[in-house]
Amino acid sequence: LGYTVGLTALLALNTDRRALVSRPNWRQGGLLLLASLLSLAGFSAFAMGAGSGSLAIVTVLSTLSGGIAALLGALLLRERLSALQWAGVLTVPAGALVLH
Repeated sequence: LGYTVGLTALLALNTDRRALVSRPNWRQGGLLLLASLLSLAGFSAFAMGAGSGSLAIVTVLSTLSGGIAALLGALLLRERLSALQWAGVLTVPAGALVLH
């Protein structure tokens, strides 16, 4: 449902329809492929973890994706994280440790 809503919003808000459906260049295609493979790996890891009986820990760790995005933004784009953002990033692994 989330992908459908996102696609609908993208189509509704984009005024340049030709650019929306244009073929990506090799760099963009490679990045799309990499993102797709990493997403597949994440879903596969979630399924394997849920199948092993550690559903509570796997569910908590799956919420770390926002924290990973924040850390990558800090490392790669030199964005500054506030103290509250650092606390949020560190809370997820702490919660997994408490559950373990």
